[in-house]
Amino acid sequence: MAVAHDGAEVTTESNPDSVDTTDLAALRASGGDKAKQLVIYCQADCWMSWNAAKRALSLGYSNVAWYRDGTDGWSAAGLPMQNATPEPRPDE
Repeated sequence: MAVAHDGAEVTTESNPDSVDTTDLAALRASGGDKAKQLVIYCQADCWMSWNAAKRALSLGYSNVAWYRDGTDGWSAAGLPMQNATPEPRPDE
């Protein structure tokens, strides 16, 4: 799952059902501004990002977008890709 804002990306291999993990990723991507747009995505047919987007909304983030096609759809559309290293989980 990844959360992106203005070109800054936070990638996390985490449990999207965890409020702490979703809030931490959103906080890092937004700089604490809950009105900034967050784009949350994963891979195609992966519902972790959907759950994380819903959780971000429930945490008070007001400008949340879910990119349904994820990295698979982005790559299939011929759009640029870059490697990212996942953030450690809060318990690591």
